[in-house]
Amino acid sequence: MVWNAERGLILTALHVVEEMPEIWVTLPGRPAQRAALLDHDGMLDLALLQIAPIVGKGEGAVLKLGASALLQRGEPVWFAGCPRRRCGTSRAGRVGE
Repeated sequence: MVWNAERGLILTALHVVEEMPEIWVTLPGRPAQRAALLDHDGMLDLALLQIAPIVGKGEGAVLKLGASALLQRGEPVWFAGCPRRRCGTSRAGRVGE
């Protein structure tokens, strides 16, 4: 997920990128770009990546951070990943369905 578009920060799962010799990020409507691993936490399975800043109103795939403990049954959720190295996979659904 793009966490801070103006600074080009992306938060993702560490297990997705930890064994990649090079990390590439593709956002909707933008060419792929190389990302740098700024920091990571193995206990939380989080990695912080850096790409070029995203400028322009409404650009990028910026999502708000939330707390899973506050989700209610039936609320919409969206998630993306790279299962078995097939990147670009995303799904939408509702909590508890």
